[in-house]
Amino acid sequence: MTLLICTEAFAQKETKPLPKPYTDAELRKMSKGKMQPPSGASFYVGAVDGAPGRFSMLLTDNAQKFVQESYLVNQLQVIEAVMAEARKFARTEESAGKIPPVTTRFSDKQEPTFMVDVEKKGDQSRFYVTINAIGGAKLTVDMGALKRSDPDPNSDQNGLYFKLLERIRSAIEEGRQQ
Repeated sequence: MTLLICTEAFAQKETKPLPKPYTDAELRKMSKGKMQPPSGASFYVGAVDGAPGRFSMLLTDNAQKFVQESYLVNQLQVIEAVMAEARKFARTEESAGKIPPVTTRFSDKQEPTFMVDVEKKGDQSRFYVTINAIGGAKLTVDMGALKRSDPDPNSDQNGLYFKLLERIRSAIEEGRQQ
């Protein structure tokens, strides 16, 4: 008899109605002030776990498209050299366009997946980095600009291009110590 009473008690349990789905406006209101994913162009360079001397590079554009490629330390050294040459060139008046911009490409046949375009227009040099991944994905990202007339050669060190160059140099050091 006790068993019967317990069963009846469970059977009489009231069920709650399902909540109504939120509208788009309610969802937007609820998400205000919450953390959002990063926006804008960005990059990541980090060691690949379990593969000493191998680094992963991820490049993301303003539309959140991305490309990823893996590089060995010696490949990063080639990339660093390409980026350093592009930086040197960007500071000069050589091939500077006034009205139509002039673009010069920097690459190395030892590392065909990575290239830098320097677009010169007026007093500004703008950097575009392209990764053409072996798997077929290709992405070009505007990595910022520098003003050639600025007398301080380090004034633009906070630009995305220079942060990427510095991170690649750090990765090369990390790879040498592994």
